[in-house]
Amino acid sequence: MNIAKIPNFPPIPNQPSYNRQFKNFDSNQLQGLLPFESTAIITPRDVVCGRDSIIQAVSKICSNNQLEEELNKNLNQFDNNIQAVSFSANNQLKLKVKNMKEKIPLSVFGDGLIKYLHIVSVFMTNNAKTIYIDEVENSLHFSRMKLLLKNIIDFINNNKDGNLQVFMTTHSQEFKNL
Repeated sequence: MNIAKIPNFPPIPNQPSYNRQFKNFDSNQLQGLLPFESTAIITPRDVVCGRDSIIQAVSKICSNNQLEEELNKNLNQFDNNIQAVSFSANNQLKLKVKNMKEKIPLSVFGDGLIKYLHIVSVFMTNNAKTIYIDEVENSLHFSRMKLLLKNIIDFINNNKDGNLQVFMTTHSQEFKNL
C-alpha cells in the first residue's frame, strides 16, 4: 500500500510521528491484500474503467443459452424495454430495445444500467467465494436499488456451494433502509 505523510493534518491516535493516507489504488492491487482465496471486487470506478471486464463477463454468459436467458431476464427487470443483449461484429456490447429497429450500444445507456449489468454479470460468471461491492448504490436510481439488492440476495441463496460471502459498502441512507 502506498502510505504518504500529510503535513498540517491532525495526528492519528497512537501515531504521533506521522499521518497516513491510503492513496487510490485499483481492484487488482486490493486483490493481493485480501485474505480470501477467490474474490471479486466491484468498485465505482469499474463503471467507467471496467468496460472490458463487463464485455468479457457478458461474452462468457452469452456462450451459454441458459445463462444468456437469465441475463436478459435480469436486464428486462431493470428496464422492461430491454429485450436482449448481444455483440456487434466489432465486439461492442449492444442491447435490443422494444420498438427500435437497430440494437443500441451499451455506451448510450446510463451508468446505473452499466453498474447493474456489471454486478449481475460478476455473480453469474465468477466462482468467487467472496464478493466485495464498494458503494453499491452509486449510479443507481433509488427505484432500482431494491431490485439490485433482491438479485444479490437471490444469487447468494441460489449459490451452488452455499459458500458465498458478499460485503457491500454504502453511504446511502436510502439503501440502508431497503
